[in-house]
Amino acid sequence: MFVGGVRPRCLENPLRRPPALLGALRAEVIPKADLLRLLRLVATSFGPGGAEENFSTGALLRRYGFSETFFTRFARPFFGGVLLDPELRTSAEVFLGYLRRFVTGRALLPAGGIGSLAEQLVSRIPRDMVRYDMRAEALQFAEGKVCGVRFANGVFLAGDEVILAVDEPAACRLLGSGRPRAALATAVHYFAADRPFYRGAWLCLPPRRETSPVLHAALVSNAAPSLAPRGAHLWSVTVLPGHPRATDAEWVRAEVASWFGEDPRSMRSLAFIEVPYAVPEQLPGFRRRPSPWGVLSPGVQVAGDANCGASIDAVMANGEEAAKKVISPGRLK
Repeated sequence: MFVGGVRPRCLENPLRRPPALLGALRAEVIPKADLLRLLRLVATSFGPGGAEENFSTGALLRRYGFSETFFTRFARPFFGGVLLDPELRTSAEVFLGYLRRFVTGRALLPAGGIGSLAEQLVSRIPRDMVRYDMRAEALQFAEGKVCGVRFANGVFLAGDEVILAVDEPAACRLLGSGRPRAALATAVHYFAADRPFYRGAWLCLPPRRETSPVLHAALVSNAAPSLAPRGAHLWSVTVLPGHPRATDAEWVRAEVASWFGEDPRSMRSLAFIEVPYAVPEQLPGFRRRPSPWGVLSPGVQVAGDANCGASIDAVMANGEEAAKKVISPGRLK
């Protein structure tokens, strides 16, 4: 982890590289007492759980006694960015799940971009079975069982099994019942750069300031060089949606360049992407929340973060589970 400031410093996982603990103590980015609290929290996260589902992430961290410095320098920019929730209202159960994965695993970027995951799935399906740019308008039923899907362009596709792998508002609309959870939004600036400001696959955590919308940033081409043309570099800068300066690319690039004493003109704005419904809120006790649409009709399944935890790995596992319910073992190849 690469922390922006007058003198950028690195924070690494000491369980993966034990000498990193000494470096973290010397860096003094996180107070020593908070580092010890963090180690204790990591150890506790692998024990029997259950109680944490009643706490928000922020409330759990305060129960452990973490300082405001820890919240400002680490918890809000890092986990606030991961959870899309800088206020840390998300269930502590979700937070601890991410904490375990970060401690024991690795964060990876697909070399071909996130769209390559879908492309891998589609590559094993006959091309004439895949349709694009078709908005599902309604489910059709016959004798109480689903019989197909009607699309906005007038096309009707028949089928006695339908998996709704859509967001929660779309699922409620298509099923004609229920109120979706409130949304958590995300917003990201992308910049091209002629040279890297640092080496290595680090995430940059700036000290949180009210005047700055930046939660965190990364030279993603350092982790996956294929994401940028040869000789070029790609910045991804996550900002706080709704902040007065969130859409100001000039201000954001100047902020990021200042962490390294670089000229902001070396960064060129490529795109600004805002996703109003990135994930549904996952407040304490969200897993006990009854399904907003009640009992599903025969042949209908809901998959994705409307039906499980809101993360890429969770929704992929949930989608696989839904597919296995539809495809009999005798038809799997």
